[in-house]
Amino acid sequence: MEVERNKRITDRLSAMLRERGFEVKQTDYYAYNDPTVTKVDYDLFLSLHCDMDYPNDNGSGFCDFPDADLDGNNLESKRICTIINDVYFKETKITYKSRSNPNTKRYYMWKYLTPRTPCNLIEMGQSIDPHDSVLLGNTELIASALTRAICKAFDVAYDLPVIPIPKPEPTPEPTVDYE
Repeated sequence: MEVERNKRITDRLSAMLRERGFEVKQTDYYAYNDPTVTKVDYDLFLSLHCDMDYPNDNGSGFCDFPDADLDGNNLESKRICTIINDVYFKETKITYKSRSNPNTKRYYMWKYLTPRTPCNLIEMGQSIDPHDSVLLGNTELIASALTRAICKAFDVAYDLPVIPIPKPEPTPEPTVDYE
């Protein structure tokens, strides 16, 4: 369930970010599971998840960033993470619970990124929780909240400009000459 859900959310998030002028590269672990791949550099690397499982906690999510020894841009990673936590969880109504842990702080993907790439991992909610599952199933809600957070982090307008559609010129009434 997580893979399909993440794919839908990632596709929609990517489209929404591109509409706002961001350059987006979608990837997964398999792109980096190759010893010939060198470290890559991004303005932000965001890893999307919804598979955490804390029994009896009634759902929740959080965004986290790498340990400083793995992240040469740790202050920027932390700044973006704070914005995501603030914007995303308020908008989606998924409960935020700080769950920073070695799995997120030392996430395997961090080693594939250059030191200047800010890195964040978000557990968007819990797919197994009945409340979170309904919200996570609303792709537009989740992608919109993430887009709004990223726009805020990079000082880019979320609202797209409204382009007025010109009204067609009225068709003149035909005239009849009775001569």
